[in-house]
Amino acid sequence: MSIDLARRLAAGEASVDVIKRINESMAAHSSIIKTISSAGEIAKVLSQISDTGKIMERFKVSLPKVDLKLPDPSQRIQASLPRPLDDLPSYIPPTMAATRPDVPDSNLSSASKKATQINTPGDLGQMIRRARETRRLSQQAFADLAGVGRRFISELENGKATLEFDKVLTVLRAAGISMFARDR
Repeated sequence: MSIDLARRLAAGEASVDVIKRINESMAAHSSIIKTISSAGEIAKVLSQISDTGKIMERFKVSLPKVDLKLPDPSQRIQASLPRPLDDLPSYIPPTMAATRPDVPDSNLSSASKKATQINTPGDLGQMIRRARETRRLSQQAFADLAGVGRRFISELENGKATLEFDKVLTVLRAAGISMFARDR
């Protein structure tokens, strides 16, 4: 019944009486609602003041969720958002480190790694594998964070060359340009 009510409200099909009852229920708990500061608290309050909340109690939120509206309004899916990787601060010379006390010394040494020359797709694949393993991520977890498939990560780490990438490397060598990549 709660889902049906939500669908009718979303479609604008709710009767005036239903909307009045919802409004009265919310008004009765207005002091609680004013103190809400997070989505978790909203879910908790809803579970206490309505039948809809009884359904919501079964769901525990551990990661941020996104509701996607599909072409058919009656279909909804819920997907977890990936956790983004943290960036390292840009390199700061030791002489300037004293002026930036907010940057820990441990990050200075990791951010100042030497660049690696990329001569083959395998070189890039090895660098990507090292970065993934340093973060202790599986190929699937890394693929999810990157927004690609696990197979793509596997092929990239194993140095599978696409025709276009090989052409780019050939053109760069012919122009006397070296391509470098560095951990950020």
